Amino acid sequence: MTEPLPGRDEALPSVEHDRHGPQTAKTHCWRRRRIGTRSRDAEDLHRIRMRRATCQMTESDALDMRFSRPLSTGRGSGIALDATRELMFVLLVAVVYFGGRIVAKGQESMAMAHALALHRWEQRWLLVPNEIHLQRWLIDNPSVAQIANGYYGLVHFPITIGTLVWLYANRRSIYRITRTVLTLVTIAGIGLAFMFPLAPPRLLTDSGFIDVAARFGQSVYGEPGTDAANQFAAMPSLHVGWAIVIAFALVAASRSPIRWLWLLHPLVTTLVVVGTANHYWSDGIIAAILVVLALPVATRVDRRHRQRPVWTEHL
Repeated sequence: MTEPLPGRDEALPSVEHDRHGPQTAKTHCWRRRRIGTRSRDAEDLHRIRMRRATCQMTESDALDMRFSRPLSTGRGSGIALDATRELMFVLLVAVVYFGGRIVAKGQESMAMAHALALHRWEQRWLLVPNEIHLQRWLIDNPSVAQIANGYYGLVHFPITIGTLVWLYANRRSIYRITRTVLTLVTIAGIGLAFMFPLAPPRLLTDSGFIDVAARFGQSVYGEPGTDAANQFAAMPSLHVGWAIVIAFALVAASRSPIRWLWLLHPLVTTLVVVGTANHYWSDGIIAAILVVLALPVATRVDRRHRQRPVWTEHL
């Protein structure tokens, strides 16, 4: 004899509404399977299949479904408040980023000395191709050089902002980790600008470097000391660091078989920043190390966040 199914109007617990951790969610799934396997009532077949499908969702999918359900008026207000909070946080990080780089100005002589020493160290110990060779190749190929200059000046911020917006709307759990890693890498970059001011290669004209962007009239910088940007904060390359974070976030968030092509973004970015004489190879390497160090910290922060109830969930 089969057990009676719950009433039609009875509220059933679900993974996406669960707020007591993965163990409780597993218990709910087990109960649903018992109910589903004991029933042969054709009238409730659809409900049983839906329960089983819900039980097979991953934890990440369940978290993302919290924000894909139809919004009530109160819940819509909660989402708006949460989005506003995230926007304010990102704007605060941007202010700290630009403000910190401006405050770190005024160390030109030390930055030039560090640049000369770093370039000599790279050629002696790092065993990487000389940046000057890549810059001269770009000069000999004007069309490629102009594309590289455009990539440097136009892609960095738009692709970062666009990815954060898309992740916030579609992959909230990945968004939180991405946002935290970007924040940690940016703060570390500002700290390095204070401790180790470094002139970019394009300012070492006496050593044979070439400002590729200035050569083709595409430079986003003015003369050193005449604009608001701190041009002596080349270490680390946040272009490379952010590109690494964005690429792996999009790979993790996508299910497309061509998602791995996003990994070309940090590779192209590295070649662009070195080829246009805005950074050394070492700047990209240090940025990658910062990303690796920031990822476990961001993961731990996100894990602690998941253990708390989402404050917008029941609004």
